[in-house]
Amino acid sequence: PELGRTADLWAELAIDDTIRAMQSEVDKHGDEGIKRAVGYWSQGAPRRGPQGVLDALMERERLLRAWEDFMEQYPLVLMPSCTEQAFPVGLDANEFTDYQRIWASQLPQLAIPVLGVPAITVPTGLHDGLPLGVQLSARRYREDVCLAAAEIIEAQATIQVPVVDVASGA
Repeated sequence: PELGRTADLWAELAIDDTIRAMQSEVDKHGDEGIKRAVGYWSQGAPRRGPQGVLDALMERERLLRAWEDFMEQYPLVLMPSCTEQAFPVGLDANEFTDYQRIWASQLPQLAIPVLGVPAITVPTGLHDGLPLGVQLSARRYREDVCLAAAEIIEAQATIQVPVVDVASGA
């Protein structure tokens, strides 16, 4: 339910503090790419202030109730971890529209942590040498459901885990 709205809450709850915690280091030591990317964060998620954060926390509770109701019927949710293939390195520092594209494609990665429900991402294969995967999520406190499903998917996947970077050997 309302995956996009739930993902938007990540920014409302976390961007102000994230930027505040890292801005001085980015200013001192960051290259132009990270400075531009952090600027896009600010542009994409304007500061909300304390009342905005409290409002977002109330909205989070409403959405968590909706997810809990949904998961009464569907105890395991399978979704993409990202709705697009892997992005080129540095895309987030190109243009604001690129930042927006990346943000929109990562809704599953943003929404689930906002809700505080268990989730796991499982690699399933490769496309052009880059890993693909799925994200599983379950009801609160049901990590066992995620892990059991992940084990089944991993056993059928066409990729060996852990994923090894062929170029670096890491």
